[in-house]
Amino acid sequence: MQLRKLFFNNFEIFVIISLIMLLINLIFFYIFSRLRHLNSKYPDIKSKVYRIILEKTKRAHDRLGIPVFLSSGTCLGYFREGKFIDYDYDIDVGIYATDYTPKIINEMRKEGLLLYRVLGTPKDGMELSFKLPDTLIGDNAKIDIFLHYRDKDKDGKKTISWCAFESPDYKKKIRYRVSDFNLKEDDFVGMKIYVPHPTLKYIEEHYGYDWKTPKMPFTDYIYSSSPTSIVKE
Repeated sequence: MQLRKLFFNNFEIFVIISLIMLLINLIFFYIFSRLRHLNSKYPDIKSKVYRIILEKTKRAHDRLGIPVFLSSGTCLGYFREGKFIDYDYDIDVGIYATDYTPKIINEMRKEGLLLYRVLGTPKDGMELSFKLPDTLIGDNAKIDIFLHYRDKDKDGKKTISWCAFESPDYKKKIRYRVSDFNLKEDDFVGMKIYVPHPTLKYIEEHYGYDWKTPKMPFTDYIYSSSPTSIVKE
């Protein structure tokens, strides 16, 4: 009798454990399925969030009368694909250094964009990074604003330069330089935004003549060494 009771007790425990494991597996399967569904739609979700961020950034600068323009990878996406690059991890825009004012930070805050990093100084290379909290793309909901400086190279040619800073400590400055450009307003992801003009010249000088070939960041393309526009100082 005792043996039979022990058997049923063990069997009940086995059944309970089995049901718990089945439930856990079903939960994991559901989470995995949802994540897979989200990942399959991620480029669309990211594009929508990026468009919101870009619109907010433009509104903030419009209130100050500052023209903001597509830069670097975002400009490449505009020119090559007509959209944000699917595998890009942030938005890049620029303003002329002569237009910079600390009021930008307050205007961006009014749009819900929070400043989380400032690199460099307005005098010789500055990058401001903002993020939009509480979106489906998490930490990738961010935009970098680069100050652009009009200057001349050693041969007297008019140029424009801007700076980024090498991760992970962001201490080493990388300076990019291309020929001087004007700004042209154009359509991008359903909105009007300025872009460097002539755009092809900007793209070729910054990315090289193989700019049509997609390159994955951190493997095929490294922002601190790949661009052909890097100034060796």
